[in-house]
Amino acid sequence: MKRGTKIKSWDKPPVALHIVTFCALLFLVLPILIVVPMSFNGENVLRFPPTDFSLKWYEVFFSSSKWINATLVSIKIALGVTGLSCAVGILASIGLSQKIMRGSRGLKLLLMAPIMLPSVIVAISMYLVFGQWKIVGTFSAIVLAHTCLALPFVVTLISASLSGLDPRLYDAARSLGAGHFTAIVKVVLPLIKPAIFSSMLFSFITSFDESVLVLFITKTKTLTLPRMIYAELRYSISPALAAVSSLLIFVTLFLFIFSRVLANMNPETAALRSAEKANGKAMRLGEKGVKIC
Repeated sequence: MKRGTKIKSWDKPPVALHIVTFCALLFLVLPILIVVPMSFNGENVLRFPPTDFSLKWYEVFFSSSKWINATLVSIKIALGVTGLSCAVGILASIGLSQKIMRGSRGLKLLLMAPIMLPSVIVAISMYLVFGQWKIVGTFSAIVLAHTCLALPFVVTLISASLSGLDPRLYDAARSLGAGHFTAIVKVVLPLIKPAIFSSMLFSFITSFDESVLVLFITKTKTLTLPRMIYAELRYSISPALAAVSSLLIFVTLFLFIFSRVLANMNPETAALRSAEKANGKAMRLGEKGVKIC
């Protein structure tokens, strides 16, 4: 093979792909770029761009007992959903990752159903089931409903992490005398800690932002933060809604940044990335040797 072989034009991403990607990202980010400045407007109406900088509406949020109570209820539900969905999702992912497991593809598809179906259909189905169980409006019903929505994210992330894990590590632990439970807890789970933390993050955000299910399975007095926002939108459009939306954006952004920092600080992840870099470097050197020959 000749040295210095040129890369063909079709091997490079076309300019049109970059333009379409940029437009798609701009379409997704543009509402955020509008809502956040509007939350700092000092007037009593929503205005963009804001004419007067003020923290008035943030003060309204933190001084209002109804907004704080709704936020605490959402956090309480989200914490319960995070613990339950991660516990069930990790066990399900470990079971489905076994090669001897029959029908694993069908079970995975069944677990994905809550996010594949329209939210209204899922909400009506859960309302009918919980109505037969006579738990509509209870805290456990809300946690179970939100867990069904968060479980697909947990199973997807944990299964992807387990698929990249060397099964010989588990086999080596078992051959050295460790039981199945001990090998899972002390060998497998530490190696997928980034995926577990990401699953916890997605579960928390999924539950915290859910607004459709709570309209069907909660009582009128049970106000979560998304339901509180929906109730305020029905009767008035206050700039306080922009402040609440901005706070949700800031919290979500902080959690994602924190998760990335924590993943980079994880020694197992750092070692894995170093091994991947070394492997990539070796492959490039091998390709150069082939080209020289």
